[in-house]
Amino acid sequence: MHELNRLERWEHLFSAPPSTLVTLQSYEFSAKQIKFYLKCDHQLHPFISGNKWRKLKYILHHAIENKFDTIVSFGGAYSNYLHALSAACAELDLHLIALVRGEETKPLNPCLQFIHNKQHDLVYLSRNEYKKRYDADYIQGVKQQYPQALLVPEGGFHELALKGMQQCVAELQQQLGDWDYFCLALGSGGTTAGVISASVPGDVWAFAALKQADYLQIQINKLLSEQGLTKQSFYKLFSQYARGGFAKIDVELVQFCIQFYRDHGILLDPIYTGKAMMGLFDRIAQGEIANASRVVFYHSGGLQAWFGYLQRQQLQVEHAKQISAILMTLLKG
Repeated sequence: MHELNRLERWEHLFSAPPSTLVTLQSYEFSAKQIKFYLKCDHQLHPFISGNKWRKLKYILHHAIENKFDTIVSFGGAYSNYLHALSAACAELDLHLIALVRGEETKPLNPCLQFIHNKQHDLVYLSRNEYKKRYDADYIQGVKQQYPQALLVPEGGFHELALKGMQQCVAELQQQLGDWDYFCLALGSGGTTAGVISASVPGDVWAFAALKQADYLQIQINKLLSEQGLTKQSFYKLFSQYARGGFAKIDVELVQFCIQFYRDHGILLDPIYTGKAMMGLFDRIAQGEIANASRVVFYHSGGLQAWFGYLQRQQLQVEHAKQISAILMTLLKG
């Protein structure tokens, strides 16, 4: 495919009207006169949703402009990021080599099957090798192994991802003006780095999806420093809401996500936004958000993760039926 055609595809793929901003009503908010808004980036694209759409926008533009045909990146076996990246690469006629944590297991889970169906390559790394993904010498070896490819860090933790999230903040300011708290889920840190590097009118609260996540503050600060950027807003990291660890779920979390959908018609994902929203509700209940505050919650997508839990039968039977019904409703919509 000619370079111009790829650029035209990129413009089509990453040209979208502003994602919806909705106002949510519930007792938790109204009792304290809190105005609560949800930035619905999960609706930007059926497969490249939420922060993945924002982060990949300029990374993939860079790949096309510099005539890369192949992308190499890291992720877990159920990675929302690899799922989205594979869809984007397929749309742009780019080939993806996905370096996946863990051993190959058949049949493939829904996420890896999706990547495989897009004709991309799955390369499995032992957990010990995967831990080296931030080691400079190891990364240099990967670049030598795939010399014609653009190597993108896990989760799209890349300087070009910052621009996409900065545009999201600017879009939100046009929709809302200002706010007191911008709340979001924290994974690799790229999304949070982009938000706090923008001119955010208020505090940023990041709810980590993994335990012992304090090291992410160092990574975020390092990324900003390397780009000559500074923190434009105060941000706070909460690491106590991971509910047992990354991708760990429990009955209370699933029930919360189901009830949130019943109350607001919006499904949260079980790895990131579900835990983050539970954490935010807890901080509100503890009185940490002042009365009459304006609170924004960023929905970063990742709903495909539910299919993995359904396949592994990790949900109670009744919960599985309810989640399946919700997903079918959303797919039909």
